[in-house]
Amino acid sequence: GSSRTDKGVHSLGNTAHCDIFPRLSRKGTTHLEVPSAESVLKGVNAKLREKNHLIQLNSVWKLPQDSMMHARYSAINRYYRYLVVAPCDHPSTTTSSSLTTAAPNRHRGSTSFYSHGPLHCRDSHTYLALPLQLPKLLACLDAIQGTWDFSLFRAAGCTAPSPVRTITHASVDVSDIPVHLTAEEGVPGADAALQLYTFHLHSPAFLYRQIVNIMGFMLRVGM
Repeated sequence: GSSRTDKGVHSLGNTAHCDIFPRLSRKGTTHLEVPSAESVLKGVNAKLREKNHLIQLNSVWKLPQDSMMHARYSAINRYYRYLVVAPCDHPSTTTSSSLTTAAPNRHRGSTSFYSHGPLHCRDSHTYLALPLQLPKLLACLDAIQGTWDFSLFRAAGCTAPSPVRTITHASVDVSDIPVHLTAEEGVPGADAALQLYTFHLHSPAFLYRQIVNIMGFMLRVGM
């Protein structure tokens, strides 16, 4: 594949390649045939649904035999998007305690306001118990852009011959997520706000677990 996702990371638009060898035709003759791109698409997706895997192929192309395309080595850009939900950095006096002191649940770094997130986001967002300081995050993002030796941020199992990588873009967007508190969570009927931080990181190639480690470092700095 063009990239390997870390545990808990969702992949969108990933590209992969494989070699499919000719097989005997269904008629039992000696004629060899290669399955069409359409039959591969339908067949693989049928098997994925059968196994209840939450993944599907969007399209399949048949390349010429002399094609030099390689899903991993031909990729010219890779993009990570990290979604982080944290309490508002300027909460109101009536709701701040209910949002920042709730007991953590089983989700990593999260609190009971995990339940306020949209249903489709709960397994794709990181939830924090403390607000983030945007100026600190911006300073970190500015510092990692460019070409650097990222030895401190690659995992022990990394097999890349060089720890030098170039991050061509690093930014964050911040937006508010309004929530409605219940009697058990705070003042009944009170409105509060969580903040959604969307981090964007681009590079021609990443080291093993490089971005996971960078994000963990930045979030610690930002809290």
